[in-house]
Amino acid sequence: MIQRSGANIGVGERQPVTVLFSDLKSHAAFRDGVSEPADVLSRVNDALSRQAELVKRYGGLVDKFIGDRMMAVFKGDDRVWPAISCAISIQHLMELDDAGSDHVLVPGIGVSAGDAVFGAVGSADRLDYSLLGPVVHIAGRLASEALPGDVLLSQDAFETVKDRISGEAITPMKLHGVDEPVGVFSLATGTMRQSQIFEARSAAAPDGEGTWAAGAGGPEEPQRPAMTLSSLEPGTILAKRYEIRRVLGSGGMGVVFQAHDRDLDEPVALKVLRPETLSMDPSILERFKTEIRVARRIAHRNIVRTFDFGEADGIQFISMEFVQGMTLKQLIRSRGCLPVNVGLQIAKQTCAGLAAAHEAKVVHRDVKPQNIMLTYQSEVKLMDFGIVREQEKVSTTQTGLVMGTPDYMSPEQAQGKSDLDFRSDIYSVGVVFFEMFTGALPFSGDSAFSVALKHVHEVAPTPRSVNPTIPEALEAIIVRCMAKDPAERYQQIGELQADLYRISSPAKLTPA
Repeated sequence: MIQRSGANIGVGERQPVTVLFSDLKSHAAFRDGVSEPADVLSRVNDALSRQAELVKRYGGLVDKFIGDRMMAVFKGDDRVWPAISCAISIQHLMELDDAGSDHVLVPGIGVSAGDAVFGAVGSADRLDYSLLGPVVHIAGRLASEALPGDVLLSQDAFETVKDRISGEAITPMKLHGVDEPVGVFSLATGTMRQSQIFEARSAAAPDGEGTWAAGAGGPEEPQRPAMTLSSLEPGTILAKRYEIRRVLGSGGMGVVFQAHDRDLDEPVALKVLRPETLSMDPSILERFKTEIRVARRIAHRNIVRTFDFGEADGIQFISMEFVQGMTLKQLIRSRGCLPVNVGLQIAKQTCAGLAAAHEAKVVHRDVKPQNIMLTYQSEVKLMDFGIVREQEKVSTTQTGLVMGTPDYMSPEQAQGKSDLDFRSDIYSVGVVFFEMFTGALPFSGDSAFSVALKHVHEVAPTPRSVNPTIPEALEAIIVRCMAKDPAERYQQIGELQADLYRISSPAKLTPA
């Protein structure tokens, strides 16, 4: 608990909060060969301290540690998404660090949102400042019920962010003192354990029970269409060819699955378009098809290969090369700023892939760390050409319609200009480099609109003001990429590549 001197019993306040509970499921104390108290404490402390670092990075506060459990609080009615992002990052970090380990510590995580009372609790000898309320109880129970690697959300938390994530409704949770069962959703985290979680939960459910789509009547009568996005569970066969294995990630337009191509006997990735997104904007289907038309023209080792467009049982999808690894965004979230030599290797390969796209006269328009895959063989793969534009053709988006990700958007793109060229991608690359070498974004704001405005009107901080260890030569490259005026940026990606290679010698990488 957070100790406060001079706290008074009965003095407190009520605030909206999001509570994150983590529970280390594979406890070191119960592992063969790890019986020494010092070893047990060392492993548990290391796992909890790593989680606490991520909580702080996402703006949360660790309220308490209880054995091998951690309780964190994100204050405010708009903190559900940071808490969920933190939970996903924790699972990816533990999976990355524990790969191949015989003593894996895998947390189950529960996230709940609601009001809580902050105040002093305890005895006359010791008063601690903590929070109380159903939101705490629910998050703790969710963590207890979560399987290793799982993230369970209360219905209140899921409803807040359901447009941004993919989740599956599971059996509601009954709590003492609460009349109605609490709705529970299992979040698609995109980790390797996702399919194991599904299999374990299905095996543990009594006959006739298990998971079901949101809005179904309950475990007694699970109602689900024959083929919907939510029904694409591990083992489902799509188009009589692709066996769904697990969720890799999700976004506003669709969900990406790992699947097995039974015809070719090899793994593939399937990007499946959300039906509700298509119903709101039919033009999205054309952009979906544009992605494959454009991506198939670009053959390069640093670009994810796109195979085909398919439609089956009312579901539209793209089949793509399956890349084993993680996104650059996940790496930055878990590690912070990257070492200069590591970042430069990623930067040079990213530019090589983008150069291939530009040579094919394609402007990507959504360059960001989430679209840069890193393989376990240290290769970089640029992906997601969903909102590309061919340089010499009319775009499918209208003038004034802003598409892209505001955090990485060029000033001209943020203004809704339709005549974007390669220099817009170069600006976005500069923002990616800024984040990669500093661990932070150049601009932040209360909304996507406010961030976009800052890209248009405000001068970004210099990279060395955030991370003084960055070499001056590297800073100069980033600053030039992020010039407000396109004429002051690199005019071609090849010029940027040349400078990256020029400064890669050890002598050039020494900070001033």
